Amino acid sequence: MLSVHGPQGVSISWDERVAQITGMKLPFMMHTPLAWSGHRASSWKDLKLCNRLRIPLRYIETENTMLGKKVERKVVNKTLEIFSIDAYPTSSTFGRKLVSMKFDVTLSREDGRDLVPKHVEAIMAFIESELQDLVAYADQQAASNISTSNNLAGNSTSNSTSADDDKAAEAKPATRTVTRAEAQAAAAKATPENFAAFFKKYRAEQAVETPRWAEIECPAEALRCFKCQKVERDDWPLQSCGGCKLAKYCNADKVCQSEDWNMHKTLCKIFGGQQ
Repeated sequence: MLSVHGPQGVSISWDERVAQITGMKLPFMMHTPLAWSGHRASSWKDLKLCNRLRIPLRYIETENTMLGKKVERKVVNKTLEIFSIDAYPTSSTFGRKLVSMKFDVTLSREDGRDLVPKHVEAIMAFIESELQDLVAYADQQAASNISTSNNLAGNSTSNSTSADDDKAAEAKPATRTVTRAEAQAAAAKATPENFAAFFKKYRAEQAVETPRWAEIECPAEALRCFKCQKVERDDWPLQSCGGCKLAKYCNADKVCQSEDWNMHKTLCKIFGGQQ
C-alpha cells in the first residue's frame, strides 16, 4: 500500500566507535521517512544482489544529521558491500562488490513500498545462510584486486618484512578457494521463491522471541502488472509508468498502461508530483 506522504526507508550506519561504547551490534539501522520528491531523485543507485531477489533496493549516501555533512567511518559499510554483489552469472562484473564505501547510507525500494529494518535483517540472513560461496567468491575478487593494485603501484617490502608477512600468513587458518562455478551455483539460489521460503521460516523463528516479527510481510513478493496482474519474469520485464515511476505494466505495445490510465491518472499525479 503506497502512502501519499512518501515511503519508509532504512538508514544504515557502520559506526564502530559508537558500537564499542554502547556494546551494540553493527550495523545500526533506523526507520527513515522519505518524501516523494526525495524518492524520485536521480541520485539513487541500484543494488544488484537485492534486485535479483526481486527486492528493488537502492541506496543514497546520507549526511550526519548533527554535523550536516557526510562522515567517513573507520570500517566499510559491509551491508552495502554485500547487497551490491553482482549475482548475474552472464555479467562481466559477476561476483564483484560493485560498491565499497565508509559512509552512512539510506536504503529504499524503487517501487515505492515501505522498507523496514527487519526486511534488511532478513535479506542479510538469507545471503549469509544460502549464498555463502557467492560472498566468499566476492571476497576473493576484492582481495585479488587489492593485491594487483599494490603490485602495479610498485609496493615492495624489505626481506625482514617479507619474512614477517610469511609467518603471519602461516599463522592464519587456510581458507577454501571458491571457484567461479561454485559461485554461480550459489547465485542460482538467489531467487524470489527461495528467499520467500527462507523468510517464512526465519520470521517464524524470530517471532518466538519478538512477536512483532509475525506482522512483517515478505519484501520479495512478485511484481505484477497493475492492469492484468501478470507476474514479472526475467524474460518478461515490466515497464515503469513514466509519470510516477511506481506503477508497473506489461511492456507489450503499452496496452495495459493505456487501458489503466483512467484509473491510475489521479494517483500518478500525486506520486509523480505532477500538477
